[in-house]
Amino acid sequence: MNLKHKLFQPMAIIMAMIISCSLVFHGCEKEDTLDYSQSEFLELSTYGDLSEISEQDFAKISQAIGRMDIRLKSSLYHIEQTSGAQINISEELFDFIKSGFNHTNETIESYNSGSLDFSVPRLKSSNNESSSDGSTTSSDCMAYAISKLSGKSYSSVKSYLESTYGSDGVPLSCFKNACTHFMPNGTAGTSSLLTTGYLNDAIIIYPTSSTNFHAVNGYYYDSANGTVAYRDYKASSNGTTGTIYFSKIVKVFSK
Repeated sequence: MNLKHKLFQPMAIIMAMIISCSLVFHGCEKEDTLDYSQSEFLELSTYGDLSEISEQDFAKISQAIGRMDIRLKSSLYHIEQTSGAQINISEELFDFIKSGFNHTNETIESYNSGSLDFSVPRLKSSNNESSSDGSTTSSDCMAYAISKLSGKSYSSVKSYLESTYGSDGVPLSCFKNACTHFMPNGTAGTSSLLTTGYLNDAIIIYPTSSTNFHAVNGYYYDSANGTVAYRDYKASSNGTTGTIYFSKIVKVFSK
């Protein structure tokens, strides 16, 4: 679901690990010659679905990210290292972490390649929903996220959102109302609602540009690095793993 202040959709398991500003600043200060050869060699016991990753492996992911020089360039995440060997981690772990940031980058680029310009901030799908004349089709990143957290069918959630807010997406200002319709006892707020550890599919909203946003389901929050791993169910039925800075989250809903 894209937003001009609009959210746009996920893709299958996204390892979303959100890295805080402090990590970015720290990364900018790292010496290019920083040597990790005497540090523990890091690798995971499995590289499958996020649900298969243990607390111990999440701790290793945290350490590995801490060794990386990750910078934001034109709103996209760039890992300065080009191989795991440079920071004494396995190449598989390096690629696993990189894929999470790549998914977020692809999401941002997918939306920004369009020309949507809405006057009202909304949660929507990506730019491919916009035609040359500026019209849009139905959005569903919010529908996927709400469906996963609430247990309601995707079709019923999407039907309600479109009948209530129209085919142009859910206004960002209506985020709480859209969620509480299906989960009346849930809690809406900002990233401050998140606590270290598993997030139980809490809905999180992050920007893809200064005026557009995307809805996904949070999986794991690592406060040590300020990162959040999330799943994008718009991207795939299993939820694509993605990564983004904790400080970039603008809305959260948990039950």
